[in-house]
Amino acid sequence: MSKLPKHEQLLACLGDAQRTGSVGSGALEDHLEQAAGYSAPFAGRLDGVCVDLGSGGGLPALPLALAHPATSWTLVEAWERRAALLRRFVRLLELGDRVAVEAARAEAVGRSPMRGTADVVTARSFGPPAVALECAAPLLRPGGVVVLSVRDDEDPWPESVLAELGLAQPRDWYVGRYHYRAATSIAAAASRYPRRPGVPAKSPLF
Repeated sequence: MSKLPKHEQLLACLGDAQRTGSVGSGALEDHLEQAAGYSAPFAGRLDGVCVDLGSGGGLPALPLALAHPATSWTLVEAWERRAALLRRFVRLLELGDRVAVEAARAEAVGRSPMRGTADVVTARSFGPPAVALECAAPLLRPGGVVVLSVRDDEDPWPESVLAELGLAQPRDWYVGRYHYRAATSIAAAASRYPRRPGVPAKSPLF
């Protein structure tokens, strides 16, 4: 695989992930189109320290890492089997100098030395927005941005919750048929966030 062009290598990796259930069904090029849309708030030019929550088979992080060489990434994946698969993809794609895989719960990562260090946090299939935001916001530095893929009928995010998490009112956009929403960190998230592993999903903030 190492002799293939990078795009073909990436498709081969995502195909492997799809066969193991780490990437959903559907055309891989469609998955790549959705991944590319995460960079829209940055005029298509991502840089800095990035974290992807619930990376699964590597979407959107691996395509974004390949497309934006000024980024460094931590892929957070709680399932060790998927984390091992991601590490193999990172080696095959020759991204080991700027992409790391963290086999841990996102709630634990949010209370690690990574807290307050990220320029960008992404999440694709990590969970409902309430869960993703609670885990993402503590990772952001001031001015950092959390970017989520959301449903077309996504309700407004409550202002009171955003304030607790130190996030500004979000903005929405579409790339093709894909809907995204991003919020910027304007203050540190309250120290109690994220709550203990499992609690954000069991008792979401909204």
